[in-house]
Amino acid sequence: MLLSSIVPAIIFGVVILGLAFMFFNKEKEKKTIDAREPISLSETYNVFFKSDGIKKDDFLEAWKFIATVYSVDPEKLRPVDQFDGVLRKLDAMTLDEAKNELLEYLESKQNSNSYSFKINSIRDFIIVCCKQIDN
Repeated sequence: MLLSSIVPAIIFGVVILGLAFMFFNKEKEKKTIDAREPISLSETYNVFFKSDGIKKDDFLEAWKFIATVYSVDPEKLRPVDQFDGVLRKLDAMTLDEAKNELLEYLESKQNSNSYSFKINSIRDFIIVCCKQIDN
């Protein structure tokens, strides 16, 4: 009888510890991003995206959308930030809600929901989302 009341308490404790770990891991990653030196969006665009033929307005819209989804300052994001890396840790508590929002946004910008390569980084996302396709 005592064992049957202890097992649920242990399971509950393990779940609480797991949630606490995910929360603190997310906060740690958020602090890491917040500690970065800001880089202006104009500089990011000029260095990483202008030569790819991406319109600045399209870039700004997509970049700011990503920042909003992950609740970070857009000037603290980097094109090399990985969705399965630093950004995944920010999305851990929402069961991939951010990733799902990004996919919906991407699909709204494309004629098709298929792309020719895996989207790993913010740069990949911007290229796929914003690159003008010549007809």
